[in-house]
Amino acid sequence: MNRKFIINLIFAVGINLLIKPFWVLGVERGVQNAVGAEQYGFYFSLFSFSFLFNVILDFGINNYNSTFIAKHPQLLSKKFSQLAMLKLILVLVYIIITVIVAFGMGYDAAHFQLLMVLCMNQILSFAITYLRSNIAGLQYFITDSLLSVLDRLLMILFCGLLLWGHVFGEMKLEWFVYSQTLSYGITMFVCFLVLKTHLLNLSWKWNKAFTVHLIKKSYPYALLGIFMGFYSKMDGVLIERLLPSGKTEAGHYASAYRLFDAANMIAVLFAGLLLPIFARITQRKEQPNALLQLSFSVIITAALTGASLCYFYNHEIILWLNKTNNTEIEKVLSLLMFSFIFTCTIYIYGTYLTARGELRPLNRIAFTACLLNFTCNILLVKSYGIVGAAWSTLITQVFVAVCHYTMVHKRFNIHFDIPLLWKLMVFTIFQFTLPIFFQNINCHIIVKIVLQLITAVYILLYSNVFSLNQFKKLISR
Repeated sequence: MNRKFIINLIFAVGINLLIKPFWVLGVERGVQNAVGAEQYGFYFSLFSFSFLFNVILDFGINNYNSTFIAKHPQLLSKKFSQLAMLKLILVLVYIIITVIVAFGMGYDAAHFQLLMVLCMNQILSFAITYLRSNIAGLQYFITDSLLSVLDRLLMILFCGLLLWGHVFGEMKLEWFVYSQTLSYGITMFVCFLVLKTHLLNLSWKWNKAFTVHLIKKSYPYALLGIFMGFYSKMDGVLIERLLPSGKTEAGHYASAYRLFDAANMIAVLFAGLLLPIFARITQRKEQPNALLQLSFSVIITAALTGASLCYFYNHEIILWLNKTNNTEIEKVLSLLMFSFIFTCTIYIYGTYLTARGELRPLNRIAFTACLLNFTCNILLVKSYGIVGAAWSTLITQVFVAVCHYTMVHKRFNIHFDIPLLWKLMVFTIFQFTLPIFFQNINCHIIVKIVLQLITAVYILLYSNVFSLNQFKKLISR
């Protein structure tokens, strides 16, 4: 694996870890506490709905474009205009489908007013990723990494002034949404300025054959993205639609989901690091066992630690995040973080299957997961509220994780190392028994958490669950 690529990718991961968790745990949390659970739940539900079909805006084009421009940078102007016109068509399709489904769900004028702004934010966000795919294709990796967090930096600035600076008085939900729109707009303009000198003699001619070829090539990836978006975001939409006080309950659910979302950002970045490595191993027809087990061990131990902390200290964590006592939110947090363990498994084995081009079985699994998640939500949300939605997420993630692992195991004859499995089991036992002993220690919760983290690191190093030298050796190939 190219050393320059790995260094720049790690740089991208690093700055994203610095910025995006602060946005989720700092700004978004502050906005919800300022506007209240009902208002934020209204936003959370509609944001989840706007997310359901956003894969249409990409349709696999960005990955294709980045790879093509890297190979043929001299054709940037030609491809830019062709793909930009295709993007405009996809924008119209996205808006039409979203509006039709929204009507079908019975959304009123207030829903549509906010939904249209959120759809605009999705469009601007994907316009940025398209422009960045050109920048990445030109090998401007550092520039692309900085642009990947520029929108969030601007949002933190604008929302920080509104939230903590009180420049216009008390924080309002619409200011939060419009701040995102402004941030996306500025970032898109900056991306265009970076590309401007490379966009010479643009020709806005429609190429039907190229468009049909690209859609045929990319639709399996787009379909997979749509299915994954559905079973990942459906809960927020259904909570608001099914429960009598749906907006407030969706806000409560968002309170716990926020920590899951922050952890998920890290897992997504980890998967992004793995995908090109898996692709390279597949291309060379090398055995992926070592990397699969190493990457799984790294991410699953982190997920187990997070799940343990959120199970034993859910009351304190929710009290810190939302300054409120709510046993339902605490249960949701515990269940979501348990589901994150299986989400991490999906990221490892699903990424490997994607690198192998196993799109058809992945789509079948994802479609089944959509049906399962929808059924579970319909049955459980009405009876158990937001806790039922969290159980639906856990059941769905377990199903997908088991399917992915079984597929890798059977189709490619890849076996999990038994000694490593025993080590992970011992680690799990320690992580879920140590807090019981720490609860008897009369000290602050932060001290208890630090003690558990130190113990976890010690166990990992002592048991040699994974080796950093092994990881360096793998990525240097």
